[in-house]
Amino acid sequence: MHKEGFFSRLATLFRGMFGAEVRKAEVRNASIVYQQALEAQSRHHQELKQATSRLVVLRNRMIAERQQLGADLVLVTRALEKSAETDDDDRSLALIEQQRHFNERINQLRKEEGHIEEQIAKAKQHLDDVTTAIRKLKRERTEMLARKAHAEARLKTLEALEAAGSRSTAQAGALATVRDAIEELETSAGLSQKLDTNENPLSIEALRESSRREEDKEELQRIKQQHTQRLLTKKLPTPTVIVPNHLSAVSNEVIR
Repeated sequence: MHKEGFFSRLATLFRGMFGAEVRKAEVRNASIVYQQALEAQSRHHQELKQATSRLVVLRNRMIAERQQLGADLVLVTRALEKSAETDDDDRSLALIEQQRHFNERINQLRKEEGHIEEQIAKAKQHLDDVTTAIRKLKRERTEMLARKAHAEARLKTLEALEAAGSRSTAQAGALATVRDAIEELETSAGLSQKLDTNENPLSIEALRESSRREEDKEELQRIKQQHTQRLLTKKLPTPTVIVPNHLSAVSNEVIR
């Protein structure tokens, strides 16, 4: 029992591994899988079409035979009537037997035609179903292959981004190592660890410092102008307005 359980599990494992590999192969070759499915459906459609054609031919033959028997039956009936008029009993009996045979064959053909018509109807319905399935499978193939291509493109993009990120991380690590080594060398040599940006007249810090100095000079000039204006205002005497007596009298009269 233990051996059977072991081998059963082993067989299940191999089936699972084989099934996984087959599934991967099918996904990689999705176009081929869809093409094979379409070819199988097309073969089935062709077989159904041929079978339906054979049924139609058989039905047409039965109809032709039944119509011929009907015409022959008319002739036998007429001959039987004439034979009965001439009292030819032997001939009449033979014609009656032939008439009965024709009627039985005609009824048999009608029944068979009914069965054939049912089979033809079913075959045509099955043929329409297979045609619809083929069209649906073609649309599905177009859609699924497009989705597969889109997914693969996204996966490649993500892999490229991940690889680029890994390379950037590695480069950043290498740069950090180089910077640390250079700083250690500068420390050992007694050099400054930072570059002096003030020595460069075109550096950002130098430009900012120059702008601040210009603003300070403008502010100082404004303060000086305000101070000078205040001094001038204090030194100027207040003008005295002398009003003549006759104008003063008139003003007082107007006020009263």
